[in-house]
Amino acid sequence: MNRKTWLFAISLMSFFLVFGAIPADATNSYPSTITLKHSTNTYEAPDDKDPSNVKLSPQELHIYGMRPSDGHSAFNWYRITTWRGEKWVKLTEADFIGQEELIVSDVALLEKTQLYDAPKSVSATGKWLGKMTVHAEAISGSFLKIGTDKGPKWIRISPDMLLDVQTQPIDLKLDAAVTPAYARPDGTLKTVTELGPQVVHAFEQKDHWYHVRINGTNVWVNPDIAIPVDVTKQAMTADVQQKTMMFAYPSFDSKPLGVIASQKVKVVATVGGWKRIESD
Repeated sequence: MNRKTWLFAISLMSFFLVFGAIPADATNSYPSTITLKHSTNTYEAPDDKDPSNVKLSPQELHIYGMRPSDGHSAFNWYRITTWRGEKWVKLTEADFIGQEELIVSDVALLEKTQLYDAPKSVSATGKWLGKMTVHAEAISGSFLKIGTDKGPKWIRISPDMLLDVQTQPIDLKLDAAVTPAYARPDGTLKTVTELGPQVVHAFEQKDHWYHVRINGTNVWVNPDIAIPVDVTKQAMTADVQQKTMMFAYPSFDSKPLGVIASQKVKVVATVGGWKRIESD
């Protein structure tokens, strides 16, 4: 069966990077400070095998980054700055007990999410929230405090959440010939459906992703991942002269479909630097 994929005219040895400023008021997925209650070892990297000779006494620290543990450990790694430069520390839930940092963030839950009575793993309520958007009012370690009809509860921060979602509804005009829709804001996933030019009602947004309801189903769309209307149809053969990545749509944010080696390909359309090809 023939299939159509998109190529961009670059080799795999080339790299395209986009640098964007992080908004100053963006909510991080970790607290900005912690007050240490005991002497704490530091590390040159988030690795037990790379200890530093700097040991910290009880004090307040500013946190500049976080790396989760492997999922089987009771701690996370936090990046800090000391008089000896950047270091890392291992902190557990207990290190943050009693330390709540106020935040203001609407958080989209992309999967079922466990509720906790406190920012501790042992305080799980056995209750779960479905896919929805909640308002976070505080952070403690790797937990967010939210309001519920049962009073304040906590949820554990995970990759299945989007912080700082904008909840102002807007009418979004999709100008592209084809805009894929996804179950989550991730262009590398399988598409739920494809939309033609139309106006859709978006009830929330995160960066370039919009959450919309199509035929009774909530999906995410990104106008940057689409097939434009100004595609030029072609009927030609082109030489791929080096290993080249294929994508589902003419966007680096869309799903990679693998690599083809040097060969001749049948080009059926072009747009910008992209070529749409037919392959078996």
